[in-house]
Amino acid sequence: MSRRNKGGHGQLFLLFHFACFRVQTQSAAAGQQTQTLYGIWDNGTALTTSRNTLVQQQITAASGTTPSTRSVTRNPVNYLSQRGWYLDLVVGAASATGEKFIATPRIQSGKILFPTYEPGVGSDCVPGGKNWLYALDPLSGGASFGQVTVPPGG
Repeated sequence: MSRRNKGGHGQLFLLFHFACFRVQTQSAAAGQQTQTLYGIWDNGTALTTSRNTLVQQQITAASGTTPSTRSVTRNPVNYLSQRGWYLDLVVGAASATGEKFIATPRIQSGKILFPTYEPGVGSDCVPGGKNWLYALDPLSGGASFGQVTVPPGG
């Protein structure tokens, strides 16, 4: 949850952040279900079950880079007409690859940080798959850093 003073009128701005995921069952762990992170503004009114009042942020992959890199869009959220944002763990317009949250997202140093794991095909000695670490702006759900890369093996 983020707390910010809204304007100068002593109003409190509460924004709840939560991830929707399930890996406790064998079928969920093996499935290709899309997992999602939400940032919802609690303005005291009910929120519908559709996502049409939320801004979508998207993950994109850079092609031909070594090591592989990803970016998250920075679509603005207008809190006068929208209730927050969401980010599906899907890269671009592709179908779900089974990327999963592997820890609870946390707010640290003003950023939402969370690691994910994208399963891959491998062998017994080289298991495959990739880990990703995301850092998002809590108010918009957009990327909070520019492109950050880690050297291979680092």
